[in-house]
Amino acid sequence: MPAGTKNKSTVKRPLSRLFIILFCVAAAGYITFCAVAFTFADRNEQNSYITAAPVTYTESSLPAPEKKVNINTANRDELMEITGIGEVTADRIIEYRRRNGDFLSTEEIMNISGIGKSLYSRIKQCIEV
Repeated sequence: MPAGTKNKSTVKRPLSRLFIILFCVAAAGYITFCAVAFTFADRNEQNSYITAAPVTYTESSLPAPEKKVNINTANRDELMEITGIGEVTADRIIEYRRRNGDFLSTEEIMNISGIGKSLYSRIKQCIEV
């Protein structure tokens, strides 16, 4: 090749590298812009809601039941009026009574499958023997 001429491929390489660099810088800028914009949008969205402290109930703060259900005499529908007692659990209570006789205490209901300490603590104010 003569001394004063340039190969076309050597001219294109610096330009293609320049375009690649510019593209990467622009992409990085766009990504940074989006990240900042979403961060501020999330922050503003979080501040636009009013949050309340979680409410916890103790035994004394729960509303007193209107009428206690006698677990020795209640039928299926009456047992299902107790919050947390569904059809299956009501049937289990009736079956337990049939096999073992009347409950001697309300705590004995925890012998029923599906009624543990947690559920018992919620329903003990609603039941009687």
